[in-house]
Amino acid sequence: VRSGRKSNLRSPAALLLMADLTDTPSGRKLRDVKAWESSGVPLSSTSDKAAKLLDMSAEMILGVFGDPFKYASDAADEDKDCAVPVCVMLWLLLLGSSGKRGDPKITELVTRMEEAAGARTHTPRELQLVDAFREMGLGHTEAALDRIEMAITYAPGDAVLLKLQNDVCYFLGQSHRMRDGVARALPFMDAATTPMYNYVLGMYAFALEECFDYERSLDMAGQALKLYVRDPWAIHAKAHVFEMQGKAGENRAFLEELREAWGDTNLRCHLHWHAGLSILDQGDLTASLNHYDTILAPHIGKLGVFALVDCTQFLQRMELDGVDVGTRWDAVAPGWMPHVGDHRLPFNDAHIALAACASSDTTLRATALDEMRKFLEDPTNQDTTSYMILSQIGLGLVKGFTAMREKRYAEAVACLLPIRYKMPLLGGSVAQRDIVALILLHAAILADDGYHKSLAKQIVNERAATGTKCQMVQRLMSKVQ
Repeated sequence: VRSGRKSNLRSPAALLLMADLTDTPSGRKLRDVKAWESSGVPLSSTSDKAAKLLDMSAEMILGVFGDPFKYASDAADEDKDCAVPVCVMLWLLLLGSSGKRGDPKITELVTRMEEAAGARTHTPRELQLVDAFREMGLGHTEAALDRIEMAITYAPGDAVLLKLQNDVCYFLGQSHRMRDGVARALPFMDAATTPMYNYVLGMYAFALEECFDYERSLDMAGQALKLYVRDPWAIHAKAHVFEMQGKAGENRAFLEELREAWGDTNLRCHLHWHAGLSILDQGDLTASLNHYDTILAPHIGKLGVFALVDCTQFLQRMELDGVDVGTRWDAVAPGWMPHVGDHRLPFNDAHIALAACASSDTTLRATALDEMRKFLEDPTNQDTTSYMILSQIGLGLVKGFTAMREKRYAEAVACLLPIRYKMPLLGGSVAQRDIVALILLHAAILADDGYHKSLAKQIVNERAATGTKCQMVQRLMSKVQ
């Protein structure tokens, strides 16, 4: 790593070997109860150990490393009458591994959270947080986001709550709300007094990128990395900018330069995905397949649904570029099937549909479609955010992906074209949602009649008009001439 930043490269893994709770990998002292209060974020706990365990969990969430659920769970055990650690556990379950509405584990934690909140006086900020996770447990993600933003109003310098707001906005596809959440809070913060300030800058960098404000995004990412080079979210934001601008060579060089900084974080598979997209854009199909086999695929089963998302995306993109991926889908699709009935995060539903439709086990396609229909036909789901989203785009996605797999290209276009501008509802990043647009575009090319050829050319024109230097766009342009 260049730029004189080696002193900032203490590995997160090293901290986990420490016997006592002292400081974080970034060098920040863990907060006891008094320090939480002096930072402007009072914690309703009587245990300094619980406070430090919770702070370590927070650092792991914002720094994307370690096992934050374990530390939050230990904090909850240390102080059973403090509701905040249980809120963090729910955060990691509901937005991490998903889970069906009524999942016993989630129900148990909601009950535990409410009991803790009732056993001791909590601050208004903490009670709003409890309300938020009560709503989220019921599938009311939009209502939960409202509560989270109310909580932030009480303590705008709370970087942890701001990360939660950003996470929920990400899964709701609300990029401008994500950006504005940070913009509202940032003037209340500074590097000298705000714990985890560097991560806030990294959050802002990503939110700005998702709103197509690339220059400001790069500036914020640069500021974050000057403060702490192991900020994977800032690295991630910069990789997104390079991806959107089509700067594949710069992206590969940047990620390789800072690989020591992100290679052992929980974001490593996703950043390898970004590196792989650059290899694929440069047209090196052999290297792309090798990248999948040797770097991405080994993360399956180790990083939960996040690795499944990256592998699903990359296999689909390789196929659209003409790569024969063989039976590789059969190692991905089974990992998704335990979540086929969750319908907690529509973002996951889309990737389940992609993997199920691609599997050699054709019964998985029927299962994905049947589960979607059952969810949408059950009136008890109609008050959930997922129902609001999937009722608009869910069946269209599954039917479109199925038609594409079965080479009914005109039908795939008919399914996907009417919902293309509703894709932000799906959640995820612009780059991740682009997979739907790419499938639509390739279906139009393969339909091979006058109408679809004209449609394909117009869609490619849209992409070229952004000014991207993406080599894939140039290849697509030659296909539709």
